[in-house]
Amino acid sequence: MAYIRYINNPSGAIYASLVDGERSGKTVKQKYLGSLGLVIDREKGIFRSRERGVYKYSLESGFSELPGGSERGAEAVAEKEKLILDFGDSYVLDMYMRTLPLYGAYRLAMPMHSDTLFSLLFYRILTDKKAYCYAETWWTGNYACMLFPGARLQSQRVSEFLAMLGDEETQRVFFDEYLAAIYGNNGGTSGILIDSTGLPNASKMSLTQVSNHNGEISMEIRLIYVIDRRNGMPIYFRYCPGNIVDVSTLCITLAELSQFGVAIDYAIVDAGYFSEDNVKELYRNNVRFVTRLAPNRTIYKQVTESELSDILSSKYAIRYGNRLVYLKKKEVAVYGYTGYAYIGVDMDSRNQQFKRAAFAAIDDKKPPEEMDNRIA
Repeated sequence: MAYIRYINNPSGAIYASLVDGERSGKTVKQKYLGSLGLVIDREKGIFRSRERGVYKYSLESGFSELPGGSERGAEAVAEKEKLILDFGDSYVLDMYMRTLPLYGAYRLAMPMHSDTLFSLLFYRILTDKKAYCYAETWWTGNYACMLFPGARLQSQRVSEFLAMLGDEETQRVFFDEYLAAIYGNNGGTSGILIDSTGLPNASKMSLTQVSNHNGEISMEIRLIYVIDRRNGMPIYFRYCPGNIVDVSTLCITLAELSQFGVAIDYAIVDAGYFSEDNVKELYRNNVRFVTRLAPNRTIYKQVTESELSDILSSKYAIRYGNRLVYLKKKEVAVYGYTGYAYIGVDMDSRNQQFKRAAFAAIDDKKPPEEMDNRIA
C-alpha cells in the first residue's frame, strides 16, 4: 500500500517522497516510487519540485495543479513582493526593445504567449542565471511582472513554451513579420554576410550527426546565419544536420531568402561555400560576392605562384588604418566567368609570424642553415 514519507532536512525544510509498502510474511519491504519535493503545506497536500513546480498531491486524487498556478504555492511560503520591485533594468530594456523591428515580430509570432516570451528574453539578458527554473522567482520581484503579467513561468509551462517556440509555423510567422518590418511589405535589396557554425551536442536527435569540419570531428548540428551588412541585424537562420557540408546549403539559403522577398545584391561568404555550383548560381543571379579562397584551390595556387614574388613592392603598399598592407589584384577565370583575385600581405601579421618561427628555431637550437629554411 502506497503512503507518503516525510523527512526533516537539517536546514528545517521538510521533504516528501512516495513509498509503497509490500508485506512478505512478517516483513514489510519499502519500495521507493519517487520524490514529491519540498513540502509547502502538509495538511493541504501542497508540494514544490523542480519538475512540476508547485502542485497538489493526495493518495486519493493523485497529482493536480493549484487554482492560480504556482503563485498560490509561493504565497504559502512567503508573501509576494507587491510594492518593492527591481525597476530600472527592465524599464530601460523595454523602452529600447520597442524601438526595434524585433518587437512587433515577437508580439505577432506568438500572440497568446508573448508575455512568456518577453519575460524569458528579459531574464536571459538581465541576469547571469542560465537555468529557466529560476525565471519565475526573478519575475515576481522584477518590474517585468507588471510589463508582462500574463507570463506563465512554472517549470512545466516553460518546457511546453520552448517546444512551441521551436515549431516551424511559429518561425515562419516571425520571419514574415520581422523581414516586412526591416524591408517593407514588398521586400527589399540587401547585402549580406553568410556563415555557418557547428553546435556540438550529445542529444539523440536526427539532426545531430558526425561532422568533419576542417579536420575536426564532432557530433553537431549546423546553424546557418545571415546578417544584413548595412545595419548588422540578423535576417535569417536555418539549421540542418551536422553532416551537411556548407557548399550544399548556399543555393537553398538564397532561394529561401528570395521567397521572403529579400533580394541579395552583395554577399560575403566563407571559404566553405566556394564551389562551382554556388559560384555559377551567384553569377546567374547577378549577386556580387567576396569569399576567402582555401589554400588547396587551384586559383589560390596559381595566383600565389605568379604574383607573390614582387608583392612587397612599394607600388602595392596600402595604408589600412594603422596597418601596412601590400595588396595586388589579378583577373582570373572562375568556372567560365570573369572574377578578380586579391592577394595581400599584412606586414604586422607577417612580422609576428616571423618572430614566432625565429624564436622556435632558436629554442630548438637548430644550425643556421636550418633556421633560415624554417623562417623563410
